Amino acid sequence: MEKIPAELCFQIAGDLPKVDLKSLRLALKHFYSVSTTLLFNRVYASLHLKDLEVLSAISRHPIMSVAVQEIVYLGLFFQPLRPAEKLPKCSRQYYDARREEDEATMREGKDVAIISEALARMPNIRTVILTNHWLPTRNLLGDCHPSLRSMKIYPNDERLGGPLAREYPPFAKKPSGGPLVRHDGVNIDPSFRVMCHAISIADLPVQAFSVDYRVQIEPGRPRRGLCPATFHLEPDELEYCRHAFRHLRKISFSLTHPDYFSDSVIPQLEWNSLQEGNIAKIFAAATELEELTFDFTDFFLPGTFLDLRSDEVYVPLEKYLGTHTWHRLRSIGLFSKELQPADLLALLHRHRKTLKHLSLEGITLHDGSWEKVAEEVRQWLILESAHFSSLRERWDEEDHGLLPKSIYDNELEKYMLYGKSGSIYPE
Repeated sequence: MEKIPAELCFQIAGDLPKVDLKSLRLALKHFYSVSTTLLFNRVYASLHLKDLEVLSAISRHPIMSVAVQEIVYLGLFFQPLRPAEKLPKCSRQYYDARREEDEATMREGKDVAIISEALARMPNIRTVILTNHWLPTRNLLGDCHPSLRSMKIYPNDERLGGPLAREYPPFAKKPSGGPLVRHDGVNIDPSFRVMCHAISIADLPVQAFSVDYRVQIEPGRPRRGLCPATFHLEPDELEYCRHAFRHLRKISFSLTHPDYFSDSVIPQLEWNSLQEGNIAKIFAAATELEELTFDFTDFFLPGTFLDLRSDEVYVPLEKYLGTHTWHRLRSIGLFSKELQPADLLALLHRHRKTLKHLSLEGITLHDGSWEKVAEEVRQWLILESAHFSSLRERWDEEDHGLLPKSIYDNELEKYMLYGKSGSIYPE
């Protein structure tokens, strides 16, 4: 058994499910190191002390610590219970105890301290994933299947969430995947700031950053991204984030879209946070970026509420992505947003020398034609692949009508790649 080459051991162990790897690790000494490397390639962090204790222990192990390549931050929080919420006594007591622990951890800054110290002891971590659920994480980087991005299916994996999730008592109310609510009622996601702060302190060269948020089946509109107010940052906080992004080569980002129609002052604060352009400043620090996908999660059907929508709530693309040119950028994916044609063309034109892959889903052009956009793009951009889905046009002029105009996505793909084919518009 000891004469088996290490490469063959990795190939054998790599085909086994994790439950069998655990047995193999304990049964055969020769496979201990190999199995450990495969079992502990991912670790979990959160605001919860149980997760932080296990993270710290793994980071201190001489073999496990160097095997870790990915860290997942679980952004689930024990929100204050509503007075009218009826729970069994044991459930309420367990829930309240965890909430008090979380509040103390955040108040004392233990989460940033423990995570940054652990990262410094795990030098091979290259991927960071932010989630708001205990489901298996999805690979949203690269050529991601649309069903994965919309959370219609999930990967098969027996490990659901981190240490706390795997031992969480069935009688207790589970923590929420919703954002934390500040004293002024504004929603924020501490996960982004905490992880950027910790990465910056540890000076870890992370190369991939992904936001894997689940659509929440709760009252109100669905949410599957970071809250805009998360990016209302003090100067030192902004520098932490920029420092954390400086080595990134792949970004898959998701942002919760502010509510167009609420009378509350809170959505206006969210719009103001987007207009500050801090997201663009953070992204610009990733000077070696090769792959960028951005899900804006604008779920409202454009054209349905034209009397209520206006340019006052349109956030230009440059507020999200800036005017920076990434000189290695080969792939762009944009999802669920209304765009001005000039904004889209400017982004593509800046990256015409390197861009090879373009994915657009749920994008609506405002006062612009996809056919004309394709004609212009073909003059200065040669793509290797294109994926388009649910693209529309919306015009303000009365003769175009008020409802958005659909197109044939596959015909636009052919047009963009090979030149004009059939009509992109339904008869």
